[in-house]
Amino acid sequence: MIYCCESPVGPLALSYDASGCVTGLGFGRPDTWDPDAPESVRQVCSQLSRYFETGAAISLASCELRKRTDFQQRVSRVVCAIPPGQTLEYREVAAHAGSPRGARAVGNVMASNPWPIIVPCHRVVATQGLGGYTGGLESKRWLLAHEQSCS
Repeated sequence: MIYCCESPVGPLALSYDASGCVTGLGFGRPDTWDPDAPESVRQVCSQLSRYFETGAAISLASCELRKRTDFQQRVSRVVCAIPPGQTLEYREVAAHAGSPRGARAVGNVMASNPWPIIVPCHRVVATQGLGGYTGGLESKRWLLAHEQSCS
């Protein structure tokens, strides 16, 4: 099931399971979506709205990090600890996650991050530039500038 939230970087699609656990966040409006999402999903949408207004942190309470590998979980924890408006390079994230030679593996984890913005992979950059981003580089630039202006 999918619920749509509006945002300054375009529509965001929150996918969720039958228990109301948010299982992913995508960029763009899907062809079909449920306008009557459970309260837990609406709360994530509200947190996203607050983030876009004030830069406030978003809780992972309804996200299922446990379904990721140990390395993916370690990388996600490192990324979630990057303060808003700041960045770390892929190699730095790899080192903090206990795999100093794993910069490419971090890139793969970021590319498969089911919760962009919530697990703020936009804060991870390449040594020489922004790197990539699921929502597009314009969204990544906007998110970083937004966080810097809220700091």
